Amino acid sequence: MVENRKPLKQRIDLLRGAKHPSVRLYVEQYDRKQALSEQRTAQAAVEKRRAKRAAENALPSAKVDIEAEKRLKRLTAATRMVRGDSVLAQLYGRESEITLFWKAMQLAQLDLGRHPTDAEVGLLFAQLQGQPGTCNKHQARSRRLVVAKLETRPAVWGSFVAA
Repeated sequence: MVENRKPLKQRIDLLRGAKHPSVRLYVEQYDRKQALSEQRTAQAAVEKRRAKRAAENALPSAKVDIEAEKRLKRLTAATRMVRGDSVLAQLYGRESEITLFWKAMQLAQLDLGRHPTDAEVGLLFAQLQGQPGTCNKHQARSRRLVVAKLETRPAVWGSFVAA
């Protein structure tokens, strides 16, 4: 019998025209709870947007973190829908690694104030991974070339470069 029950929202809609005072009181209480819930949801969304704007206006490294999250989402979505692109097919499962390397490139450039060498980026990348000494300049170069390929594709990271 429980599986034949209608959802609460539909039952409330049926009760809206009722004349009995206790039924009308129940509907009014439901409406107040719904309004309060919607108000809380809207307030949470406002707070989330406010925190995001504050983070964007904060330190340059915070901006790099935010953009890295956006790039990770975009790269993950692109590798899930490969559609014959062999470069993206080979990156499946390595999205977080490639994005972390991009982040290391940006942070190294911020720290040094100039374009960093592959060895410097590799050192910072290994530290960000929590495994110091595991990325040499040759591995950093190959990852840098992968990042460059991704930045030429508008569907992946190309829109970030133009911005």
